[in-house]
Amino acid sequence: MSKGYQIIMVEELDKILKFYPTWEFYVSFLSWIVSELDAELKTELDNINIEIINVAYISPIPMIAVQYKLKNKDFGPIIEQLVSKLLREKPVAEFLAYMEKYKNDWSAIANRILREGK
Repeated sequence: MSKGYQIIMVEELDKILKFYPTWEFYVSFLSWIVSELDAELKTELDNINIEIINVAYISPIPMIAVQYKLKNKDFGPIIEQLVSKLLREKPVAEFLAYMEKYKNDWSAIANRILREGK
């Protein structure tokens, strides 16, 4: 990837994902989080893209990342706070409803992110 990204790291999210160590679950759960962030930040989305990318850490791992169109504001702390709020306040039923609504091939999406980086 030639684009620069700001990686969003949220302790509460890390605690959840470490118990479900499959790329399919990571990607589906992070996709739901990104869709919720898109709804919360819709007025700011002209300035940023929120994506799931493959980050090379100890091993490859999908993570939420922000790409800025205009570098006029740091959205990282705002997004981290929103992710923490979503994890505290949104019931699991909303994630399950998201999964039911979109019925994506999470394995194919996860493999694409692993292979192509995003």
